[in-house]
Amino acid sequence: MADKGSWATITGALSLKVGEGRPAGSWTRFCCPAHEGDGGHHKPSLGVKYDSAKQRTVVHCFAGCSDEAVLDAIGLRVRDMFDRKLEPGKKRPTPIPQQRTLSVADRAIAAAGLPPLERKGPKVADKLGEQLTAWKTVAQYLYRHADGTVAGKVIRREATFAKGRDKDFRQRKATATGWEYTAFDKIPYRLPELLDAIAAGRTIYLVEGEKDADNGAAAGADTTTNAGGAAAWTAAHAQYLRGARRVVIVVDRDAAGYHRAVRVMATLVGLVGEIRVVEARTGKDLTNHLAAGHGFADLVPVPLLDPRTPFAPARQSGEAVNAPAIENTSTSITVYTKSDCVQCDATKNMLDRIGAPYRVVELEADPASRARLKELGFMAAPVVEAGEIRFAGFRPERLKALASNIRPEPPPLSQPSPQPQSTAESDAVDLDAVRQWAAPYLRSAQRRGDIPAVGSPAWVALPNGDPRKTGAIVQAALDQATAAAIAPAPARSAFDQVIQRSTNAAAAPLTPPVRTDASSQRALAAAPADHLAPARQHVPARTR
Repeated sequence: MADKGSWATITGALSLKVGEGRPAGSWTRFCCPAHEGDGGHHKPSLGVKYDSAKQRTVVHCFAGCSDEAVLDAIGLRVRDMFDRKLEPGKKRPTPIPQQRTLSVADRAIAAAGLPPLERKGPKVADKLGEQLTAWKTVAQYLYRHADGTVAGKVIRREATFAKGRDKDFRQRKATATGWEYTAFDKIPYRLPELLDAIAAGRTIYLVEGEKDADNGAAAGADTTTNAGGAAAWTAAHAQYLRGARRVVIVVDRDAAGYHRAVRVMATLVGLVGEIRVVEARTGKDLTNHLAAGHGFADLVPVPLLDPRTPFAPARQSGEAVNAPAIENTSTSITVYTKSDCVQCDATKNMLDRIGAPYRVVELEADPASRARLKELGFMAAPVVEAGEIRFAGFRPERLKALASNIRPEPPPLSQPSPQPQSTAESDAVDLDAVRQWAAPYLRSAQRRGDIPAVGSPAWVALPNGDPRKTGAIVQAALDQATAAAIAPAPARSAFDQVIQRSTNAAAAPLTPPVRTDASSQRALAAAPADHLAPARQHVPARTR
């Protein structure tokens, strides 16, 4: 309706609360926020339409909720249903249909190149043709209460049609006398195992369907799902995940799966710690992903849905048009990144692990590079470039192939590597080596928040030898060394003190005492000696 008025106010508030409305004759139908606002699957019972004669928006719950209850649930009052009076002599503009804005799920679907959600799909007979075989039970999945008693079961049936196979699911409720042909309590699948995993602080993988949950559990993960399909997740299911440290929603790669992810996230906010949204690297679902030989670490964040992956690559293939095959090249690798980008960090981490040299260009600080990549068809980070080879997104196989074909540039014969001339210069060479070795890992880990401050409760809780604990110490040492590099030269008498100390600790480098960052000194002092030793073992030998 009018851009500014009761229609825009009410429908906008409803969209934020319960999702987009659907046209139904003269009405626009929404789930009623007063009694259907729990995030579950409902047949919308609230109708909204504009009365031009009375210059007001009509709100009517066909289930019987009062206007006051509906408006109160979205933070509005009855007076918000009426437009303001016009000044004398002016006419009110004719209301026009409000332009529909895409929901976050619809935007993610469009970015992924998937077909939109079919509100009313064709009948099986129209889609698959004549049924050739009877429905056959192929699997049964038991749902158990927290104490292990059976609550119900889901029966999976399949049949063959002229144009393919179809499946359906039936629920049965467990009673003292047998099975009732009805739905059972809204509890997650594998509930006893789920509660144990939450208590232990393990990551929970929330998948779509019992088959994926069983296959994921067989692969060693803590998985769960809900009965009834993608649209059947409710706030009641979410309550069982309260207190989970980390929940990873593994979506099916289709419109229904993307919409389910949005609903699930809305019910988990405030109940769990971290929420991630990922999908299969190969195929449509987790079963396809595992069958292709991938692990859980290979699941791909879903752009626009995953809280830490806001933007998608421009093309689903992840490659520029006519991108050349990877061949042996001496060109170095450039990674174009942006802040708070999971795929950017994953790309740099993989290059670090395989030892490939690369440089990083932050697109937010380099408009020229951003404009050039846009002309080449890349709309978001990360973009990996090596000569004429370019591709977007986190692509492990292409990164490995690219790194294996990079020829390192040989050093000039006329300029041999400089040799350290003194102990202090030798220490500087070691420091440069540590910076070169550690900096990429530390930058990535700091952005993720994986490295706690040395001496903090989180740091103390980590076991000695944990890479995060070692990384914190290395970072503190680098901070102290950086402060030392810019400090003024000490007085003559200070050198005598250093030499005196060196006689008591032969391993200590002969460098003058300097004014260092106080927090770095405190951090290093807090580190136990048995943990400092492993950190030194990883320092690469300096070039001789």
